[in-house]
Amino acid sequence: MRSTTGGEIVQVEGGHIVRSTGKKDRHSKVYTSKGPRDRRVRLSAHTAIEFYDVQDRLGYDRPSKAVDWLIKKAKSSIDKLAKLPPWHPIGENQTLKPQEEQNASADTT
Repeated sequence: MRSTTGGEIVQVEGGHIVRSTGKKDRHSKVYTSKGPRDRRVRLSAHTAIEFYDVQDRLGYDRPSKAVDWLIKKAKSSIDKLAKLPPWHPIGENQTLKPQEEQNASADTT
C-alpha cells in the first residue's frame, strides 16, 4: 500500500509504519500518540553501553529482541503511568481555539 507522502504503509501490531521511498528523509516512521517518529533510536553513550550489556546478558543477537523483553518486563509499571492525551497536530491552516490558547500559554509559564 502506498501513502500520499511517498512511502509504503506497513500494518504492524498496534499501528502502522510508513517506509520512506524518497531521498530526502530515508527513515521509516512509526506513528505514536505524539505523532510520527523516526524508527531510529538514539541513545546516550552511557545508556547504549548499559543497553548492549543487557542485550548480551540476555543472549539476544538483535537489539529489538532486548527492547521487546524490557517492555514486557516493565509492562505492569508502564500500565500504571497516566494515559497520554490523544495527539491532534495543528495544521498550518488551523488556529488554536481560545481554551487551547489559554492552555498553551499556561504550559509555557
